[in-house]
Amino acid sequence: MAGFAAAFGHLRLTQAKRERLFREFVPWAIKCGSSAQSLITVYWEKRWEQNVEEMKKEFGIWDPPEPRWSRPLSEAKAAAARRQKAAEAKLQQAAS
Repeated sequence: MAGFAAAFGHLRLTQAKRERLFREFVPWAIKCGSSAQSLITVYWEKRWEQNVEEMKKEFGIWDPPEPRWSRPLSEAKAAAARRQKAAEAKLQQAAS
């Protein structure tokens, strides 16, 4: 399933998002994957107090590219609230 997502998932993206994926995120993922240590054997319970930045350096994990949102988060929240209200109104009409 993960292989199919990796092989064909980018086809669902718009052209601009696909270009950004291959220009920024794929090189970042390759750089992280080739330099990072395996994290499956880390005893995380003993590291709760350790600083995250220190752990990233220790394990060779790089910061991801800077996120760019297509619209401000406040706009997205407002749109979600409008959709929720419309769905609730529709349910109330159906119940009446």
